Amino acid sequence: MRRTTLFLIAALALIFALTSCQTAKVEQEPQVVEIILRIEIVDVPAEKPASEEPALVEEPVVISEPEVTEESVVASEPEVVWTVGETGPNGGLVFECEGRYLEMAEPFYEVSNFDASIALVAELAAESGVMYRLPTIVELTNLYDQLVLSGINEDIEWTYYWSSEEVDEASAKVMNFDTGFEGQFYKSMDFLGVIPVVEL
Repeated sequence: MRRTTLFLIAALALIFALTSCQTAKVEQEPQVVEIILRIEIVDVPAEKPASEEPALVEEPVVISEPEVTEESVVASEPEVVWTVGETGPNGGLVFECEGRYLEMAEPFYEVSNFDASIALVAELAAESGVMYRLPTIVELTNLYDQLVLSGINEDIEWTYYWSSEEVDEASAKVMNFDTGFEGQFYKSMDFLGVIPVVEL
């Protein structure tokens, strides 16, 4: 009797165990199926081929040429080349000094003092419209060498001439066209001449 009872208990335990395993197996199967279905449903979007992207095309830059009109065309005047000793545009003789060409006007003789000579040249410039001025001592020396010693201007008087260079308040530089002497005289001296010049 005891063995029969133990056998029944063992049989029931085995049946219960088998039933539990079967139930567990049935409950686990839907989970496996669900996982599989989820994996199959996932849709990975395909990458767009690079060739389908529109290529960027740079448009050419058009640079317009400036319009040339008659007003914009300026005729270049030929450069005037002067020669020492020729007659300038104002009727005087041309000489050169340090790469520049100047023209001498008709000399004034015995014009009184230095201040009076400056006033005389200023008056001549106003009347003629030509920017005459007193020459520097270097310009006066070049004029003497090129136009007097050379014999080009034989009519000029061989006397002292004022330059524009002042030594101090009382004196200014002068040149003697007789001897070529360069010196300085008091501005109050009243026997010197003046040779106005203008740069060409």
